[in-house]
Amino acid sequence: MSVTPEFIAWLAILTGVFARVMLPYLRKMWQGKLRTFDNYYLLVGFSGLVLSAIVSFNISPILVAGESFYTLFTANFINGFGSTSLINEVFAFGKEKKSTPIPR
Repeated sequence: MSVTPEFIAWLAILTGVFARVMLPYLRKMWQGKLRTFDNYYLLVGFSGLVLSAIVSFNISPILVAGESFYTLFTANFINGFGSTSLINEVFAFGKEKKSTPIPR
């Protein structure tokens, strides 16, 4: 069985998205701030996966030309982790309810 670049890309994206979603969840769980799994984490993970896949499969054909497993995996892992982080920040920005008065 031959490992294709597409398989490496998907594996790296899934690993990056999973790491970005689960590390904050596990940290909050161990601190006692969470008791149950929130659907927010699934929404962030799915959104990050979609964004990562779109970006990665537009960039991967450029990376595949003679690149090693390590380079391909690392680039796609960073893409998955970073895209999910961006989605997480966008959702967090929408959750903030602080209103700051506008100076006159």
